[in-house]
Amino acid sequence: MIWESTPWKDGLLSDADKLASMNVANEQAAVEFEKTIFIAAMAIRKLMEAKKLTDSVASVNLKCTRVPLRKGGRIPDLGNWHRVDEFYDYTDASDGTITLRSFTNQLIHSYIFGPITADAGGKLVGFFVTSDTERKRHLYEFDIDEITKVLRLVGNDHVVRSVQTRDADGQWIVKNYGPRDPEIEEARAGQLAID
Repeated sequence: MIWESTPWKDGLLSDADKLASMNVANEQAAVEFEKTIFIAAMAIRKLMEAKKLTDSVASVNLKCTRVPLRKGGRIPDLGNWHRVDEFYDYTDASDGTITLRSFTNQLIHSYIFGPITADAGGKLVGFFVTSDTERKRHLYEFDIDEITKVLRLVGNDHVVRSVQTRDADGQWIVKNYGPRDPEIEEARAGQLAID
């Protein structure tokens, strides 16, 4: 459980800046990219689970491209996962969205993952990923600008009011509000506040 969220959120802001200008032209840079994106995904997931994000940020959707598995095609395995063109049908790709939680799950449980570069110089423009279970259906591609936007959104998110109640089973229901949420007036009506 994360107690103090500020260092984690500050780290995400630094990660966004790093990813925005990253080149992955050599192995060391590629490893740095992997570490940055995987740790960012884990940090976001832990911030969500610790209720350190506003509900509006925790429920954000990311833009992505879904590339389906080729019809009747084989499923990639440990020996060939890096040859994504053989397994996924880019002619049938479609734009879509994915929830923030699902995005973090794809990275945390990734089976296939790799950078997308713009040129031989290795300028990072995005990445592809799919989890151990999703690889049987499709691959996701994300634009690096979308990722840096989301890292900044999470990094700059501040819970100013938290309303907690218990459900019929005694489990906590937590609603977190930020300074721009319209529900902040409801929270000011006198419920329990924490940060």
